Amino acid sequence: MNQITLANGQVYSFQQLGSGAPLLFIHAPAIGHVNFFAQHALADHFQLIIPDLPGHGDSSPIPESFSLSAIAGQLCELLARITDQKAIVCGYSQGGPLALECLLASPNLFAGGILVSGFSEVNELFLHTRFYMAEALTAMHGIGLLASSIASSHVDDPVIQKQWISHMENTDSSTLLQLYRAGHAENCTARLSEISSPLLLLCGQEDQRMHPYAQLIEKHAPNARTVIISGVNHQIVTKVPDRFHEEVRCFAASLSLDLQRSAVPVP
Repeated sequence: MNQITLANGQVYSFQQLGSGAPLLFIHAPAIGHVNFFAQHALADHFQLIIPDLPGHGDSSPIPESFSLSAIAGQLCELLARITDQKAIVCGYSQGGPLALECLLASPNLFAGGILVSGFSEVNELFLHTRFYMAEALTAMHGIGLLASSIASSHVDDPVIQKQWISHMENTDSSTLLQLYRAGHAENCTARLSEISSPLLLLCGQEDQRMHPYAQLIEKHAPNARTVIISGVNHQIVTKVPDRFHEEVRCFAASLSLDLQRSAVPVP
């Protein structure tokens, strides 16, 4: 793991693997960079940048309230410090609205975005309930219970499950609670028309409750398209990584001219 200290003193821990077009991966709350262990295979053609969000791993905590747009600004600063190439930002689950906020905050840094089981707002009972449950568990210092549940739903290998749980149990509970609250309150749908770069929206065929969220984004973002992945629910990146990697490679190939443009100035 590498570390970088931002201008405001916030410390981010991150993995940097491979070379080529940069891929910035944004994990779901509580999981950390291990969310994308299966994506290391993409390092053969891409430069993978996989940070731990605040309070995860060795990234410093932010126990007070914050917005997803504030975290997106930090991620954009991190990216600009690491590479002078345009990147593809890929957000998983609540990492999806963070990816959207990155594209809104610093469009000059990105050639496109990929949302995996993502959303731009929370607007129905199912997702509201999931957030309320996660917030309640975290407020009661239930990170251990969250870790076991999330690991078992994403990973079949018991050895890797233990690695996930070990990493997740170190998450700062106050920061995690604020991250859940920020995701629950997020609503960038009205600003999606400002995102001109291409967006790939990936949803699992069995993840029916997330399909309307992809449709909402596709309706408002001018260059968004949805791909439904068969035989999988929410956990696309861990359950069907080969299919996910295929979609990433195809999407990146469609952006090849943008990715090869001249260096992007650091904001």
